[in-house]
Amino acid sequence: MARDLDRYLPFRENGPSVLAIRRAGGPFSPEHIRTKAGFFSALVFRGVTFSTEFAIQHRTLFHDLNDWNVYIQSVIDNSPSSLPATYFCKKHAYGSTTDRSVDHVQKYWEVAEEHWETMVGLDGKANSFKAFRDEIVKGKNAHGNSLYHAFGPLTGYLLTADYAEAGLIQIPTKEEMGDLIVDIGAGAVSALEEMGLVRKKPS
Repeated sequence: MARDLDRYLPFRENGPSVLAIRRAGGPFSPEHIRTKAGFFSALVFRGVTFSTEFAIQHRTLFHDLNDWNVYIQSVIDNSPSSLPATYFCKKHAYGSTTDRSVDHVQKYWEVAEEHWETMVGLDGKANSFKAFRDEIVKGKNAHGNSLYHAFGPLTGYLLTADYAEAGLIQIPTKEEMGDLIVDIGAGAVSALEEMGLVRKKPS
């Protein structure tokens, strides 16, 4: 447990990955939070590198896809031993194994190029917690495919919470938070069900 503080620490804001991504000069810093590079890097963090040694030990801001590729290769080349795939991406970072992969970084760059201004730009339309999170979780491209590959209800919420903590969007109200807990349907709602505060969903 002590080795996986991102997952087991009760105060997740103090987890090593979150502390690393919020360092000065990272994607949520004032100078980068409203930029294409910042949005791309935030997607990479929540979609790929969260809870990895890479996220903790290396820089967290990548200016574009080429910058990411060159930096990753330099990390591999300069490592004294072979690095396992989990050094860069843990498929079970949020609990259950999911379709997380460094192969999705290109998709995140493509969506960041096209949608960063709408999401985090000065004239961004997704300026409420619900609107931002809904776009991440439910946004579709012209072909009906998910814009933000592998971002489900929980991952989408966590990315939105990162931006709320950084001051880009509003912190959700208690009512909004209640709806989010039920929608995510993870540990928080299970605890409420066990305490008898909410009814279990019919199977």
